Amino acid sequence: MLRNTRIRPDVALLSSSPRRHVWARWASRRHSNKSELPAGLKIYEGEPITDRGSIFIGRACTITTSEQVPLVLAHIRSQKAVQKATHPAIHAWRCMSDSEGATQAGHDDDGEATAGRKLSQLLSSLELKNCLVVVTRNYGGVPLGPDRFRHIRRSAISALRISGILPST
Repeated sequence: MLRNTRIRPDVALLSSSPRRHVWARWASRRHSNKSELPAGLKIYEGEPITDRGSIFIGRACTITTSEQVPLVLAHIRSQKAVQKATHPAIHAWRCMSDSEGATQAGHDDDGEATAGRKLSQLLSSLELKNCLVVVTRNYGGVPLGPDRFRHIRRSAISALRISGILPST
């Protein structure tokens, strides 16, 4: 038995089946915000850490230039779960800038006061280069106080270990 399958005249039908149709306008809107990751880059995700309703997820990526940082961040922010997060991209990065051995570094708190700086200090203390670490926090409604920085650090270390940037001990 066929259902009522009225076709809107202003929108093209992408499927020939009247039961399973996808509107062209919806499909183009759905895929238009996807940010492509540059070739050769891979993002590794650490184990989620949950405390009092807040969820922390670390991600790490090997980068070669500082120009790759906004591209990777745009790709991470385009994910639906990250878009819903309270603090979607707390991050820090370090990379070699030239043949002289100078290091470029940067960080962003993304609304979580001093969290980006603490991630930058972590990368510096571990003497890691050519890497980007991003932590996403979904706020659970209960303030965590200084525990939030421990969770941010632990989720970053987890992602760095899974990616192979930080050797496992």
